[in-house]
Amino acid sequence: MRWMMPGFNCTDVDECKSPQSCQYGDCVNTQGSYICRCPPNYDLVSDGTACYDSRKARCYSKVELRSGTEHCRESDELSEDGTMAACCCSVGAAWGNYCDLCPDPGSEEYRQLCPGGPGYQPVLEPPSYVVTLADIDECAAHPALCAHGTCTNTFGSFVCTCGDGWRLDDGERACRDIDECAVPDVCGPGICRNMPGSYVCLCPEGYVPMPSGKECVDVRQRQCYLDWDPDNERCSVAVGVPQTKHLCCCSVGKAWGAPCEACPEQSSPEHIALCGEKPGLYRNPVTNETKPINECDIMPQLCKPGTCHDTATGFQCGCDHGYEHDNTSHLCRDIDECAAGGARCRGLAQCVNLPGAYECRCPPGYRLTASLDACDDVDECEDNHLCEHGDCRNTVGSYRCECKPGYTLRDNVCRDVDECSRPRPMCRNGTCENLPGSYTCHCDEGFKPGANNDCVDVNECREGGMVCRNGRCRNTVGSFRCECAAGYALTPDQRNCRDVDECDEQPHPCGRDGSPSCTNTNGGYECSCGTGWRLVGRRCVDRDECKELPYACAGGECRNFNGGYVCDCPSGWRFDKTLAVCVDERKELCYDEWESGRCHKARPLELARPECCCSEGAAWGRYCERCPSPDSAEFLRICQGGMGRPNLTQVQYSACTLTRKLYFFCYCYFCLVCVNVSSDKELWCNLEL
Repeated sequence: MRWMMPGFNCTDVDECKSPQSCQYGDCVNTQGSYICRCPPNYDLVSDGTACYDSRKARCYSKVELRSGTEHCRESDELSEDGTMAACCCSVGAAWGNYCDLCPDPGSEEYRQLCPGGPGYQPVLEPPSYVVTLADIDECAAHPALCAHGTCTNTFGSFVCTCGDGWRLDDGERACRDIDECAVPDVCGPGICRNMPGSYVCLCPEGYVPMPSGKECVDVRQRQCYLDWDPDNERCSVAVGVPQTKHLCCCSVGKAWGAPCEACPEQSSPEHIALCGEKPGLYRNPVTNETKPINECDIMPQLCKPGTCHDTATGFQCGCDHGYEHDNTSHLCRDIDECAAGGARCRGLAQCVNLPGAYECRCPPGYRLTASLDACDDVDECEDNHLCEHGDCRNTVGSYRCECKPGYTLRDNVCRDVDECSRPRPMCRNGTCENLPGSYTCHCDEGFKPGANNDCVDVNECREGGMVCRNGRCRNTVGSFRCECAAGYALTPDQRNCRDVDECDEQPHPCGRDGSPSCTNTNGGYECSCGTGWRLVGRRCVDRDECKELPYACAGGECRNFNGGYVCDCPSGWRFDKTLAVCVDERKELCYDEWESGRCHKARPLELARPECCCSEGAAWGRYCERCPSPDSAEFLRICQGGMGRPNLTQVQYSACTLTRKLYFFCYCYFCLVCVNVSSDKELWCNLEL
């Protein structure tokens, strides 16, 4: 908006009338300002005065249409990261990762993209960042231009120049290889192989390529002859060293090769082509240099070993000392002084011919004297390194080594004898270790070194100290064996016998029955049984008290069971645990008369049978059991003291008076001595042994 003087109105300025307000975009004027609208893919610069396409992508020189779609090949790529203007406003045909066609020149799209025409592009230049037109440097923007050549930028365009072996293509944008092999005989006798920008010649055998590799030179070496007989087509006077045809025919040679062929006549076209145009001169085919003919230079083998002197008519040889000139080969041959008799070697010295000289040589064990023509014996024993591990003895022309024990002479050197590798085994019952000049035996366990450096058995039973305790020692080869006594077993190291704790190591050594108890002893064990059992061998068996004890259960029935017995007493009887007998405690009526199995006159009190029968009773009990007569054995058994003295309590019994068959017992009068010890007639029994 434009400001006016006071009293005047302000009118809007149309910035779009200025071409610098919105370059390469559409300018829209607004009140007091304007808007610059950029085309698609264009960005507005920072000051808002121009539009600029900053995208970068690949540029292609060609586009292929396949099935109505554009395709770009990598081989046609000109650059990787150029702008669309740098591509399409110069030599590009397509641009972008999707191979977008460049607009056709003259179209509105082309004029918008390339406002400066071909070869120019809009650029954003700092620091003002104003978009201006600038020349496109096609050489820098498109590295693929002028391939195999040189690219030179010009205003609005570029120029390609090609090197040797290349030519511009039809579009003058790249250099194409020239096929030199299309030219006939470019390599003469060789085979031409075209290469990018050049070619090489593959030469046949006997030919070598020139340094440039573009021509084949004949380097076949054949015999060179100094004379040629044209009538017989024969060669003669051969030069000793084979030469190339060029060296032979361009110098003194008249014929060359096998079969030989005549060299071309002087001044003939063939001679000029081979040697050059000027007489007396020759052309070097490798360097293409023309020089005067000098046989000494052309044929460096002439007069060797010696000196070749060029002359106006040819050359002359000066041979080294010890050599003489060979007129046939024009070489210097060695003089064999030994065969000619000119050598002076005396005695054992032998003459040996050498190139250009000779020398006297001595046989082994001798050395030349100071005069170099005779031999003296060499005392080899002066060398302290000879005969190591032995004594050196000098002999005429040689020496002898006398080796120490444990060494043997081999290749005139004392070498250690490996006793351990002898066919006869060493160190039996052990391991042999070879030592310098000797050996040693490492005996196996159970063996010791013997008198003959061998291993002998160790008698452990005599030398082993305390072995096989509680057993018997048996010596074996390399070891021993312990034979243990009964009740003993080998220790883990097999060297002694230990007591076997049968009670701990054997399952139930005394059996399972009878509550057995095991007691270990040295070399054995003892078993004991519980109550009611007895030991049979080392097992507990039940004790049959009913059979073993004659007084057991007297007066009742004895029943045996494992570990004890039980007494079944009749009714009215009591089992006395102390005496192990049945005691009759029945109390019934006592009768004073008995007649025909009937009882009469019962007494008022119930009595025991002995109390009844021993007090003059006639019968007793509910079954009217008749008392025995006073003179019977049964009466004495129940009335030991006679009438009036029944067998009541406080009577001690002896085992000798008890019997299972009776219900009553003998009193101590039958087996004991009765002693009257009190006024009330109390008896006690003294055991009569």
